[in-house]
Amino acid sequence: MDVKKFLKDCYAAMMAGISYMVPVIVAGGILQAIPNLWTNGAAAEAVEGTIAFTMYSWGSSLFGMMYYVLGMFVAFAIAGRGAFVPGLMVGLIAVNGSSGFLGALVGGIIAGYLVKSVLMKLKLPSVLQSAKPVLIIPLLSAAIMMFLMVFMIEPVCGWLMNLIYDAGRFVESIGYNWLLYAFFGICVCFGMGGPIIAGTVPLMLALIADGNVEVAAVMNCTACASCYGTALATVLFKKKYRPDQRANLPGLLTGGICQITEFQIPFLMDDIKVMTPCYILSGALGGIMVALTGVTTPTFHGGIFTAFLASSVPLHLLCILVQASFTCLFIGIFKKNLSEENEEVSELVAE
Repeated sequence: MDVKKFLKDCYAAMMAGISYMVPVIVAGGILQAIPNLWTNGAAAEAVEGTIAFTMYSWGSSLFGMMYYVLGMFVAFAIAGRGAFVPGLMVGLIAVNGSSGFLGALVGGIIAGYLVKSVLMKLKLPSVLQSAKPVLIIPLLSAAIMMFLMVFMIEPVCGWLMNLIYDAGRFVESIGYNWLLYAFFGICVCFGMGGPIIAGTVPLMLALIADGNVEVAAVMNCTACASCYGTALATVLFKKKYRPDQRANLPGLLTGGICQITEFQIPFLMDDIKVMTPCYILSGALGGIMVALTGVTTPTFHGGIFTAFLASSVPLHLLCILVQASFTCLFIGIFKKNLSEENEEVSELVAE
């Protein structure tokens, strides 16, 4: 067995699942948040039948579908359509249990390989072949994953999730919110939609669910600010970037507006030694700024749309401005200029 290929495939499946899950989170979160504009932040207590109640309740339902989507599409990325049903079973148990994100992720991977490696190769009499994709594989794989989730994956992943949650709660209880928020900011800015941020999202969601809405502002502010800071650097320090990198300015601005940190990945990979500490320190600063200002947002995703729903729009913008300025300044100081020779080559390539 090629371990490197296996890990690479698991990572690709995880990223595929997250890419399908994020729009569900964004849309559901924003639908939940919008009614707070005219209910003074009390959309959760809106009267049944009102527009606020309808938007908040269905937004919450959509938001709650994220682990179903994660489990299904992680499994789908590995084994195709045949893995949808066991992936859905995984998500169902993860949502109703304590394993959450980790359970849906691990269960989705196992469901995918179960279908791909075992059930798809199952030999059946010719009379049963037509029933294989619509009955036999979905039924067997769902049943197997039900037992694996309930008796193995859910207990282990649930314990790990509770351990992470308790660690975060401990830091919060001793009054070091700024340290916890700095950690979240680092995960957001440096994680860029990958496993680092994915592993901390459950703790963020748990804290938000318990009323700590400052955590939502940490994620919103730090993700947007790092994109804006990188975008500003490509404009102010042109000698540090190739023409093809400067041409990515619209993408970085889109990342800042819509809170999509993945637009920064090419800049990180192009200069890991400089951009790694840049994004780590930038994220930590953004988290600390939220702790100092106490600004909150009703949902942790949505970019500029969420910014307008902040408890204090000026303070929210201040947090973004400080972090973005730091990111840009760090790049200006530590990132080396391109050599004249490399600039000329880059210009010719661009032409």
